[in-house]
Amino acid sequence: MGNHYITESNILCIYEGNAEKEILEMLLDADKLSFTRDDLINTELVRRASGKHIAERYLNYEFKRPVVIIRVIDSRKEKFILPKPYSEMYTIQYDSYTRPKIEILLIMMHDELDTFHKTGMKASAYCKAKYNYKKTRDTHYFTENVSVDDLIAVLKKYDDSKPKSEYSICSLLRK
Repeated sequence: MGNHYITESNILCIYEGNAEKEILEMLLDADKLSFTRDDLINTELVRRASGKHIAERYLNYEFKRPVVIIRVIDSRKEKFILPKPYSEMYTIQYDSYTRPKIEILLIMMHDELDTFHKTGMKASAYCKAKYNYKKTRDTHYFTENVSVDDLIAVLKKYDDSKPKSEYSICSLLRK
């Protein structure tokens, strides 16, 4: 990821769900990302929404620095299309994936990826059964159970297992 773009830009960081937000918040609070809260547009992380909604709510301003759009999502197929003229003005976009789901980080943290794959279960069902991890929108599992250092370690482990052509949350870490 072009960190030089990130460090000299306004960041619009879009997250998919509460677990992604929780992880990003932990990393922001610990000053582990390539950007700070002050770099974020409106100093906030933004919940996933349509390109039209994002443009109207967050991009309808004049910025002194370039805007970089970062999306933390789990689907390669999800399309994010900004309406004109925003699509021409804001062309630097990074998609950081947490595939197949954010719960895969918990499974990797417990070194149970092989066991998980043998079960044929969805990652969310496996985490609920093994770690009492409820739905991501109902929990603060990461902040209550995982240190920032352990989180970074598993993000790096995940990064090593993904296709090299993809970005992940690890790609957003301060170098």
